[in-house]
Amino acid sequence: MTNEKKLPENRNKEDKKTKTDKVETDTALKLFNELSENNKVLVCTLLGEAGGESDPKKSMQAVANVLQNSAESNHQSRGKTATAQALSNKQFSMWNSYNDGKITKQDVYNKYKKHNQMKVAISIVNSMKSLEDLTKGANYYYADHVNPAWAKDTTTTKWIQTA
Repeated sequence: MTNEKKLPENRNKEDKKTKTDKVETDTALKLFNELSENNKVLVCTLLGEAGGESDPKKSMQAVANVLQNSAESNHQSRGKTATAQALSNKQFSMWNSYNDGKITKQDVYNKYKKHNQMKVAISIVNSMKSLEDLTKGANYYYADHVNPAWAKDTTTTKWIQTA
């Protein structure tokens, strides 16, 4: 008689899934670390603004569209690049603490660098200029569970269903 214990079958599957998840996270983190500073800002903006939505890919693409539209038109003279638009004061709430001097960019990077949608966000940023514009030219967006004061002065161009 041996003292060997047989692991439950589902535990072996969990161990494989955990290893696969770690490889995916490590791969995404490597890709993130290789990005330019500008692209790191954009990836974090997509993740922070839409990475947790019910359809994160579609939602992050819409954020990328708004960034690109705003950059192309130098919206409100906030800058001609998507990065300048992203970092513009009080434009993208996930950067508010950075803009207020409470945290550094590295703090923001550290918060998002292991996000489960990292590879999707990187892919979107890498193809930003050629993406279909889901927003139909919008320079603003907001989630349907908030009601920002500025929204009353805007015209809805597109309602994007993500659920």
